[in-house]
Amino acid sequence: MSKAIMKMSQTSKSLKNKILIPSTIHTSSPSAVCYSTTTTSSSNGSRGFKFSKRYPLTPSEKIIKYVIGEKGKNINEIQQRSQCRVSIEENSRGVVIGGENEQSVQFAWNLIEETLRDFGWRFDRQRQTFYEIQSEAQKLFAELEKNIEKEASLMAECFSKSQKAFKQDKKEEAKALSEEGKKHQELMQKYQNQSSEEMLKFINKNNPVDVLDLHCQYSQFVLDIVIHRMSELKKKGCKQFTIVHGAGSHSDKRGPKIKPIIINYLKNNRVDFEEVNSGQIRVTLCK
Repeated sequence: MSKAIMKMSQTSKSLKNKILIPSTIHTSSPSAVCYSTTTTSSSNGSRGFKFSKRYPLTPSEKIIKYVIGEKGKNINEIQQRSQCRVSIEENSRGVVIGGENEQSVQFAWNLIEETLRDFGWRFDRQRQTFYEIQSEAQKLFAELEKNIEKEASLMAECFSKSQKAFKQDKKEEAKALSEEGKKHQELMQKYQNQSSEEMLKFINKNNPVDVLDLHCQYSQFVLDIVIHRMSELKKKGCKQFTIVHGAGSHSDKRGPKIKPIIINYLKNNRVDFEEVNSGQIRVTLCK
C-alpha cells in the first residue's frame, strides 16, 4: 500500500469519532455555519473537561439553525453563560456538552431548551426528541380551528351579500343578511375565545406561574391575558415574571404581532421590563 493511501485510510478512521464545534463564522446564513473539528475521547463526551454528557438534538434538520443562531450568536451565548463547550455532532443529531461539573453541563442544556422554546420547540423527555408546540397544539385543537374558519367564511359571505343587496336597494334582504353575518361573527369569536383559553392551558401546563408562554395565541386576546396574569402575580407578591412571545418564526411578511402589543402596553404604562432575547421579555412587577 502506498504512503498516500495509508495516510488517507488513517484520516478516514480518525474522522469517525469527531464532532463539530462552531468556529469563526463569516456568513449570515445559520445553515451555512463554518465548523472546526475536535476528537471526542468516547461517546461519553469531549476531552479536557471534568464532566461531559451527550443530549439528543432531533429533528436536527429543523432545529439546528436555532441552536446555532445567526453567525453563531445563540451557541456562543450559551457557551459564555454556562462556561461550557457545546459541541454539535457531525450528523447534527446530538450535542456533547463539556464543563467543570454536572450542574454547569445541565445549565448549558437548559439554555439550549430555552433557546428552542423561544422558537416554539419543546423537549419531550419521554420520547427524547423536540416537537413543535404550534404543530402539536394545532393537531389537538384542529376541530376548534375548523369551526373558527367555517364561521369566518360564512360571516364574510353574509356581509358581502348584504352589501350587494343594499346597493340593489333590497334593504330588507340586506338587513337579514347582515344579522345572519353578525351571528356567524359571534360564533367565530366564541370559538376563538375557547381556542385561546384551551391553548393557553395546554402550552403553559408545565410552566411555573411566573412564566407565561403566548405561543399560538390570537393577537386580540394577548393583552387581556398579560394584564390578568400581571394582576394575579402582583397580588401574590411576585417581583418578576417572564413573557414568552416567541421569536416570530411563524409571523407573516408584516412581522411579529404579539411582541409589539406587549411592549407598547408596558411602555405606555411605565412598567419596567427588559428583552431577555429575541423571544422573551422579563417584566418587573415591583422593586
